[in-house]
Amino acid sequence: MADITIILEETNRLLRAIESTNDTLSEKSTTLFKELEDKISEAKENIDSLISSNDLKADVDMLKKTLHDYIHRNDIEFMLIKNGKRIRYKDDVVDKKAIDEGFDLFCPHNREEFELARLYLLSLGETKSMGPLGIYKPTNRGNSKYKPLNSEGMGKDGWTVRDGWPTWWGSDRTNVSEPNGDYIANAYLGISYDNDGYIRWYNDANSVYSYTTYLCVKRK
Repeated sequence: MADITIILEETNRLLRAIESTNDTLSEKSTTLFKELEDKISEAKENIDSLISSNDLKADVDMLKKTLHDYIHRNDIEFMLIKNGKRIRYKDDVVDKKAIDEGFDLFCPHNREEFELARLYLLSLGETKSMGPLGIYKPTNRGNSKYKPLNSEGMGKDGWTVRDGWPTWWGSDRTNVSEPNGDYIANAYLGISYDNDGYIRWYNDANSVYSYTTYLCVKRK
């Protein structure tokens, strides 16, 4: 029972992630997701007898492969670093494993890239591991409360991303009372995520935030 419950939760999370994207999936993928939804509904009604965990696990594995192919056809590849080299400032080098394979810290250039990264992490069963997104400011202090965490919001106050790309996106939220100005130049924000992989909160707080788990990217 425990195994199938975990599989059902994992599949629901993947389906929810897919449904939240604006991109159009292939007909094959859409059909697969619909079949999985139907199976999940059946299994929830009578989890003991209607479906075997092995059958559903095979479908989940197929879903993960489809999701992986969907993400990487966008000419972007991700690598999750867990318990790796600690990073705190924009010039900190990421974990050697990422460097050796040509990856660097993920900086989302737009909302679509953020969504692809979120889908990738959800396909791994991760929801809160995207990391600092390379967001920093090259000067001390500065109040950017209640401004969206993107280049059109906080970007106008000097916040930018590690790879220097002119546009970037983390969130459209306007109800976060940070950064409130207790900031030390070049430090990454402290970012927390909700159970769907979206940004829940962020804080500047005197460079106290560091990361050993974070997402890296290789652009093709």
